[in-house]
Amino acid sequence: PIRPGLGSASGFRIELDSRQIIFCIPGVPKEMKSMFEDEVIPFLEDRKRNKSLRGDKFEIRKSTLLTTDISETEIEEKIKEVVSEAKKINVAIGITADPGLTKIILVAKSPDSAKANKNLKRIEEKITTKLGNYFYGKDDTLISDNLKEAIAKIGSRLTISIAESVTGGLISSIITDTPGSSRFFLGGIVSYSNYSKIKLLDIDENILDKYGAVSREVCLSMARKVRKIFNSDYALSVTGFAGPEAEYKRVGLVYCCILGPDGYEKIFEKNFPGNRCE
Repeated sequence: PIRPGLGSASGFRIELDSRQIIFCIPGVPKEMKSMFEDEVIPFLEDRKRNKSLRGDKFEIRKSTLLTTDISETEIEEKIKEVVSEAKKINVAIGITADPGLTKIILVAKSPDSAKANKNLKRIEEKITTKLGNYFYGKDDTLISDNLKEAIAKIGSRLTISIAESVTGGLISSIITDTPGSSRFFLGGIVSYSNYSKIKLLDIDENILDKYGAVSREVCLSMARKVRKIFNSDYALSVTGFAGPEAEYKRVGLVYCCILGPDGYEKIFEKNFPGNRCE
């Protein structure tokens, strides 16, 4: 048995032979992570040092490519030629999806560590080229890190403000996860109700009555108002139906608007599957 460091659920380990071990650990995320980091990884590292699990002594290198706004099926279609090439050089590719995020996991195996790194980098570059702007980072990269880096590359001070409805402050929270975000993020307004849209953003009540809170027109107005309030270079707004109930049963309908200098204006309409939490 594996004693829990967090919670009360124990785990256990089954050793089939010197090269095959099955670990069963709790499913609760915090308990699973605690047991994996405190028990499973140290056990495997100890075995690796003793070379009892190394078998043919292959060197393994791994990376995770992070994408958003693209489905698993779409990724598979775009990278199918890369997958065939990867198999020839012993690089395995797996795809897993989380709400709002699709991960591409690459595992390269070679007797030589330098070759494993080279093959891994080669496939990474081919996949990121195929995916273009759907790719935003590697491993533990945050979307906000990528935003900060993109602004830094421009070389001038740009500012952003946000008006959120359906996301309830989530986007602002994601941005401020990155240290130094105060240099470009001026602030956000959570206008979840029509009342707050009118009182905080000064949205025209007639527009709300005519088009509804979840509409292109209201989303655009939210972006214009928050940009004016903060006097920012760019503004982002988002409104939508989170469910479980919505007008015309359009749960998952979301509008997002981006405004920028020189009249830049773009509105996206998305229909997201899943429940409210997802």
